Amino acid sequence: MGKLDQHAKLIFSEETGSITHQSCSFIIPPETPLHEVRADGRLLVGDKAALAHLAAPWCLADEDEIVIELKLKGDKLDRRRFDRALLRRQAREVERREQEKGKWEAEMPLWVLAPHKPRWLSKVRDLTLIAQGVYRVGPSPFDFLWIVANQLPLKPELIPFLLARTDQKLVEFGKWVLDHRELEWLTRMIEVLPMTIPQIDELKKYFPETDDPERLKRRELIAHIFLEHVPSLKQALKDEGEAQGLSQGLRPLVHQFERRLGRPLSPQEHQTLLSRFDTLGPEQLGDVILDLSASELALWLEERDLP
Repeated sequence: MGKLDQHAKLIFSEETGSITHQSCSFIIPPETPLHEVRADGRLLVGDKAALAHLAAPWCLADEDEIVIELKLKGDKLDRRRFDRALLRRQAREVERREQEKGKWEAEMPLWVLAPHKPRWLSKVRDLTLIAQGVYRVGPSPFDFLWIVANQLPLKPELIPFLLARTDQKLVEFGKWVLDHRELEWLTRMIEVLPMTIPQIDELKKYFPETDDPERLKRRELIAHIFLEHVPSLKQALKDEGEAQGLSQGLRPLVHQFERRLGRPLSPQEHQTLLSRFDTLGPEQLGDVILDLSASELALWLEERDLP
């Protein structure tokens, strides 16, 4: 068969041009570099009837296996990625037919989860809304769903799909999920999802206060884990503690300075006193209060070239 195959290719190459009056040509192409032809995941469905009461897309699973592609925030949704998703689905279908040799004759479904549906998709394919946030893509010989995370309803069974949300829709999901998952779960989500600082700050407002010993214990554990794995945070907390301790030690001296001056220290004078407390120490600052008059003390606080 190998020799016949090579001979057929040779004849096509030699005769196609002359037969078609150079309207066509035949080439033997190089191998197409496919890199890694592996889908993001497969859903293995054991009991389709048990999914019937769940929100779409779960209730739409009609086959025992579904190829699923995850397009999350930051992932491109251009035609090239679309085509590769189709290629990975086709590769799995061929693999399964080879493995089961006539025992499986279905078409492998494909579900694509993305934050939104790109504009170009509506121009090249027919999209039919079949459930909130779920579109059937056609024409297609296999079941092809495009799942739009930003349009899905907030339901506990859809949490894996809702992780693909972006922008304000992601913040809404973060607020909502507080009532459905523990703080540890949300902390892990914030750590891995690409969220802006304002979005994270907005989420912090919704962390519930609690006096539950178990929850407090788990929060302490989370804090220790963060301190262990984020050295910059550990150093920042240390610096903040040292600054607070310095401020506490400075209070009696501030009182003495204000008493001698007969007025409160300005913010700039307070900062000056804080820096000189660090360099001169409390004893020398005490001597300054005793040795200088109120006017001299005010000038001393204004001088910027002192240590």
